[in-house]
Amino acid sequence: MEEFAKTLRAKQMWLSGGMLTIVAVAVVTRLVVRPAGRWADFIAGFQVGVALGVVGFMAFHVVRYSLARRDPVRLQRLQAAARDERTLLIHQSAGSTGVAVVVFAFAGATVVAGNFNATVFFTLMAATVFVGLVVVAFKVYYAHRY
Repeated sequence: MEEFAKTLRAKQMWLSGGMLTIVAVAVVTRLVVRPAGRWADFIAGFQVGVALGVVGFMAFHVVRYSLARRDPVRLQRLQAAARDERTLLIHQSAGSTGVAVVVFAFAGATVVAGNFNATVFFTLMAATVFVGLVVVAFKVYYAHRY
């Protein structure tokens, strides 16, 4: 149990560092780089929305891990959920780890491309949405299958 608590602490530290990095990058890009063209406001809104969404997701997990580390019952539930064989099988069957990296890379590339070219921005945004929908479809399929 102590080993799992250490793992959660490390995850908290990585998530907190990621949140600070994302906020810093979002603030700097809003102050320094301005998208040009007729889609500038949409792209800027998308970039801020992605940043807020990712920071919100990370903050949720930081709070969740913090509460679990303080309460042994929550810690045990979280550890059991992390080691659930059915969930791990669904996760492996859907290829979630590799595809999650691709989705986050596409999302990051979409945000960066928004500062330079609207065509590339919309292409990457469409690819991100498509890959995300494929992941959801696989997870739903394998959840019903297993």
